[in-house]
Amino acid sequence: MSVNDAAAVFKAINDKSEEAREAALFEVKNLKKDLSTLERILSGAQKKMSVSPFDIVHSAFETFHHLCVLLENQKLAELMEQDLGEAKAHAFLESHGATLLKKPRGWHWISPDGEMHLLGKAEEPDKAAAKLETLVSKLAKPRRGGKAKSQKSNTSAQNGAAPPAEPGEQLSQQ
Repeated sequence: MSVNDAAAVFKAINDKSEEAREAALFEVKNLKKDLSTLERILSGAQKKMSVSPFDIVHSAFETFHHLCVLLENQKLAELMEQDLGEAKAHAFLESHGATLLKKPRGWHWISPDGEMHLLGKAEEPDKAAAKLETLVSKLAKPRRGGKAKSQKSNTSAQNGAAPPAEPGEQLSQQ
């Protein structure tokens, strides 16, 4: 499932959850009205029985039903989010050349320098992806070796000495 497909399913689940929440809220308000009417009847403030016991039970059952749908959708959305995170981590690891080994067990990556790095446990692809990201970002940063060389040349020029000759030039001068 692609990220766009997962986002569409996630949106549909959230929409259904919102509908269930609104319906449950409507039923709670109706139940509240029915219960306040029942209270007035039972306390003697109102003589005429204007509320049906079935309405009270039905509103309570509908509230229960919508609440179950809402909780189930929230649980499903959390599981989808977790699985989508693991799928993204797997894709990141595999796209950068990491492999899941059986022995030694876990995610491993071999750097361009030939060093093997243990990224994390097989059950924790998120942590392994985070570690791989830090290793890859360290490789992508430019090295500052040229800066020290230019400072050394400037120092010798300031002292009045000629900059050191290239190795090929020394042979031709002799």
